[in-house]
Amino acid sequence: MDFLLTWNCKHINNRFAVRRIERVCSTAGFACPVIATPVELMNLEP
Repeated sequence: MDFLLTWNCKHINNRFAVRRIERVCSTAGFACPVIATPVELMNLEP
């Protein structure tokens, strides 16, 4: 999975949760997907 789209900024898409999710993915040997709202994803530079 390359992207995780969510409107849930309180529980998933906040800086503390994203850091924790990145750490868990890394520890398990996986690449962390980009976690963003649909609006943020549309504004990402290629």
